[in-house]
Amino acid sequence: MTKKILQVLIFVLIISSLIFLRLHHTINPKNHLIISSSWTTYPIVKIWVNHFHAINPEADIHIHLVGSKKSLEDVLEGKADIAATSKPIEKDTFCSIAIANDVVTLIANASHPSIDRFFTQGFTLNDLQKLYAQGQIHKFCDNEPCINLYVRSDPSVTSNAFANFIMTTPQSLHGTKIEGAENLVQAVQEDLLGIGYASLAYTFDPLLQQPKHGLRLIPLDIDESGAIEKHEYIYANLQNFIEAVQSGLYPQELKLTSYFIYPKKPKKLSLAFLHFVLNEGQELLFEKGYIPLSQSQIEEAKSCLKTDTY
Repeated sequence: MTKKILQVLIFVLIISSLIFLRLHHTINPKNHLIISSSWTTYPIVKIWVNHFHAINPEADIHIHLVGSKKSLEDVLEGKADIAATSKPIEKDTFCSIAIANDVVTLIANASHPSIDRFFTQGFTLNDLQKLYAQGQIHKFCDNEPCINLYVRSDPSVTSNAFANFIMTTPQSLHGTKIEGAENLVQAVQEDLLGIGYASLAYTFDPLLQQPKHGLRLIPLDIDESGAIEKHEYIYANLQNFIEAVQSGLYPQELKLTSYFIYPKKPKKLSLAFLHFVLNEGQELLFEKGYIPLSQSQIEEAKSCLKTDTY
């Protein structure tokens, strides 16, 4: 009996030791990083983490997709090392650095019955106000329903920018409410009459240089002439569109800048990852339909990285 008890105790001791060694080996705070991300930043953060891990295999980085508001809360409460979001903050103990640029696009189902008219005439600011701010869908339809609008239900910088552009508030936008950018895009893809908005990263296929399957971008009739003229036709492919945005041919109100927010005294691993993002990482932005930072943005961001670590 005593021998059996001893064997059990030895077995338990061995198992406990193995568990301890396993945890000690894998959970090393210095090599462990948590990034809480918004929907807008998630696709590119995922790309950056994968590439960074390829050259730093010891780095253990986890991304939590939680939305803009929660990502900020996580880093302020110490639940994350970095918040990836679309809005900087001003706090003495935290830094905000620009990491990428993006833009809000208007999208429609590629098989929408009026897609040809949308593409040749575009939507004016007044059209968007009637649709999204006033819900006057009948103005665009001949007796029968012809447009199903989709909007974000969760707090979103994308919705804020779009609502600001049409001079209303996110809460006042008309349409079926969908949580998350990816889900909204999917809703438009699956609805023949669907129209919505989303950031460029969710609407374009970078490999094909075209909108994702089942989507078309609706041009904006900036000069309200009633037709998309040559200088307004910037939608031929992803490269043309990004160059047009950078040249100022797209409304500035619809441009977005994404940020990393982190403690002023970050981990060494955080700092190494931030340096990677501002250098090699910028070359990966086009892969996911994002717009690289300008040189002045990069210089300003790098100046914030001169800090102590732990």
